[in-house]
Amino acid sequence: MIRQPVAWLAERYEWLTDPMDAIDASQAVDPEKEAHVALLIALHHVYDAKVFTSKDVMKTYKSYERDRDIDLDYGADPRGGHACRDLGECLEDLAPGKISSRTIERILSFREGRIVGGRRLKPLPHTREKRWEVVLAE
Repeated sequence: MIRQPVAWLAERYEWLTDPMDAIDASQAVDPEKEAHVALLIALHHVYDAKVFTSKDVMKTYKSYERDRDIDLDYGADPRGGHACRDLGECLEDLAPGKISSRTIERILSFREGRIVGGRRLKPLPHTREKRWEVVLAE
């Protein structure tokens, strides 16, 4: 309601700006959102449309940790190693310190259902442990 008059005045006075410009700028520079998008993309590249658990993600992280300093040639599967590396780096950005299955479960649960970058993390009905999949936003 207030935006329209301020936007109208901003056209006439240089020292005023459209309030939506400030909101758009702050949303564009959102490190949490960028990390969330990177996580969903990495999970999608590693697991594609498959269902996964936090233990599966932990196994992928351990292989990343083991091969971190090795410059592997992933010619046969260009996604394979790079996707694991990207996922490992995302996890380390989101949870500095020791990474465990429990830490990964918290990372995933905190981002459950939020749509970013056209994707969302969807929990599936579970039996003993929570299962996840990355789906395109509807």
